[in-house]
Amino acid sequence: MYPMLPLASCLVALAMQDRGRPAYEIVAYTGQPTPIGGYFGLSPVPGEMNGAGEVSLYSDLHDPQGQVWLQSSIWRWSGGELSVVVKEDDPAPRFNQAWFDGVAPFPDLADDGRLGFHATLYGPFIGSNPNTLWVGPAPDQSVVIWQGTPVSGLEGVHFGGLLRQLRFGPAPSFAFSTDLTGQGVDSTNDIAAFVHDGLDARLLVREGADLSADLPGVAPYDWRDGTPHIHFDGSGAAYFSVRLAGPNVHPEDDMALVRGAPGDLTVIARRGDPAPGMGDGVNYGIIGEPDVNASGTIAFKSDLNLEGFTYKAGEVLWLGAPGGFQPIMRDQESLPGGYTAYGLSSPWLNEAGDVAFIARIDDDRSGPWAAVVRRAGIMRVVAASGAPAPDTEEGTVFGDEQAIQFIHLAETGQVAFVAGVEGPNVPAGAQGALWATDRDGQLRLVARTGDTLELDALRTIEALFLLHPDEAGDTRSGAFNEENQLAFVAQLNGDVQAVLLADLGDPCRVDFNDDGAVNTLDFLAYLNAFVAQDGSADFDGDGSINTLDFLFFLNEWALGCP
Repeated sequence: MYPMLPLASCLVALAMQDRGRPAYEIVAYTGQPTPIGGYFGLSPVPGEMNGAGEVSLYSDLHDPQGQVWLQSSIWRWSGGELSVVVKEDDPAPRFNQAWFDGVAPFPDLADDGRLGFHATLYGPFIGSNPNTLWVGPAPDQSVVIWQGTPVSGLEGVHFGGLLRQLRFGPAPSFAFSTDLTGQGVDSTNDIAAFVHDGLDARLLVREGADLSADLPGVAPYDWRDGTPHIHFDGSGAAYFSVRLAGPNVHPEDDMALVRGAPGDLTVIARRGDPAPGMGDGVNYGIIGEPDVNASGTIAFKSDLNLEGFTYKAGEVLWLGAPGGFQPIMRDQESLPGGYTAYGLSSPWLNEAGDVAFIARIDDDRSGPWAAVVRRAGIMRVVAASGAPAPDTEEGTVFGDEQAIQFIHLAETGQVAFVAGVEGPNVPAGAQGALWATDRDGQLRLVARTGDTLELDALRTIEALFLLHPDEAGDTRSGAFNEENQLAFVAQLNGDVQAVLLADLGDPCRVDFNDDGAVNTLDFLAYLNAFVAQDGSADFDGDGSINTLDFLFFLNEWALGCP
């Protein structure tokens, strides 16, 4: 491991400061000197942030004249310091006379500190199999999956070069997807997913092979973007959704949600099965990717089909354990604030069972949106098109343009998203913004296009991005850490990109009397504020004080402070 660069917990503040705007901590930016020489190039790109606050990064490196020195490198940011994990031309551990030729962007990072990345190798013995997948604390402590090596249990079959869709399970396990080559492999059976237990990779599911002994003639046929996306619960059970084919599959039952382990898979929801709580003759339709937490609670979206038909008759968000899925939201249903949900995104889930999703709130299911959180069983619209945008100019509202594409959900129930604003007083170039709720549940403006940051020079934010989760299931290794910091990327003028952490503070709003403890005194203090209709009792942030606020407080008070 190379020496590390102390950053002295460098905090930067916005030069264009609005009320309550958080301070930022720099992780890396274009032009920043690195501890191994040279400078970060045009693409310091974050992979993930874990709960401990570590961030994985990918970047090219430049020399002082701005010329490319190294095409690719991977870094770990931890405790305010950057250390290089691997870079182009490093020797490849466990290989004879082999070196890293290139590493791929978006390195994965687990809460337990394991890091995963894809790399190509070169050397006299690498031949036509340069692709590798590395998983471990560091390359010399990693499990390596190498293109061309034999697959256990499949005679004459080898791992292909498309090693991707890494997903961490309970240590030391992880899952990945790949193409296959070799004996008997063709385009009908060349995609598979494996679970690695730290010793060996075991086949979980394969295109064209029966899903389980209990379902002969029912085989995986296709996945979203062509490869399986595996999700784990805390016990190590794997989950995925899949399109099916085979002699015992029909158009009305050709999708399934599956749970299990290598050699022991069970269908827990299937297109054509009765949809719980939807009435006679209403079945599951197309089933989306699940999000799964450690306790085995699952959140997923499905369409609805009427018995004997395959056309879409609605869409529903589901929550629960296998055998106990319950609908929590259906299109055409009302949301708080007078909105109607005409379209629903896939849901995101945290360990507490909270769910976040995006609803389309016009009947053509495009444009206007609402960001919704379901916490402790209570729905709340955090933001919506046309609603006032906090910490902005008078008359500024959330717009239809630059509508949010995804929402990050923290373990505390906080959310973060990027969305645009509009209004008569919005300055030119200030239409994009990053938003997050704090632990008081209040929505805050975190950063905005047009703001300036002092890095190597005073620079202007031109675009903002959160770490991008996979469709569902990646958000717990995502934007928030346990210190209530939010990771994001700012593109700035001069072709500069910065990876930053925003400090959202650490209040506990059910410690209502601020004495550092949560007890009956806080309940009585809140009750007094509620009866007096004091603004501090508005716990759902909707501008009014009513029974919903009391229920929000009661649920959070019962849970205590994080």
